[in-house]
Amino acid sequence: MLGADTGGHMLGAGTGGHILRASNGEHILGAGTGEHILRAGTGGHILEAGTGGHMLGAGTGEHILGAGTGGHILEAGTGGHMLGAGTGEHILGAGTGEHMLGAGTGGHILGADTGGHMLGAGTGGHMLGAGTGEHIPRAGTCESEAPSGLDEGTMDKEGLDGTSRDKAEISRSDSQSMRSSSLFWHFAAP
Repeated sequence: MLGADTGGHMLGAGTGGHILRASNGEHILGAGTGEHILRAGTGGHILEAGTGGHMLGAGTGEHILGAGTGGHILEAGTGGHMLGAGTGEHILGAGTGEHMLGAGTGGHILGADTGGHMLGAGTGGHMLGAGTGEHIPRAGTCESEAPSGLDEGTMDKEGLDGTSRDKAEISRSDSQSMRSSSLFWHFAAP
């Protein structure tokens, strides 16, 4: 544990963990085995990095919470919140005042601009490039649309891709479950 400035708290580094350069008033808590928690800015909170997770570059007043196993949470801007990254997640580049919530397993949430909200990426979903004030909710698990010229009723009646709707509904259910599970990290933060 290296370089805590005035009023910083650096607690609970696990086996092989690194907790570096906390600025004034920082809190860096609960790094697990092999964790790296680096460069928390003034008044930032970085909590509960899981096994092998990396949590880097929190700006002024930032909160970075609940990175799961192997997750990466990078570069939260001023006043940004980055919450609930699941297993193997990447959450990158939140701008001023951003909120990035609930990335599911293997999801990528990248490049939210000022005031954007990027919520609920499902399994393997990608959410990229939200502009100023944009909202990009609930990217599902690669759900496909009906072929051109066929509505959902026609697909059901004619038996085309008969299991696709069931699979899509299961995917949505699983995605919601993972989002809830991911956000649990935030609410369970010490």
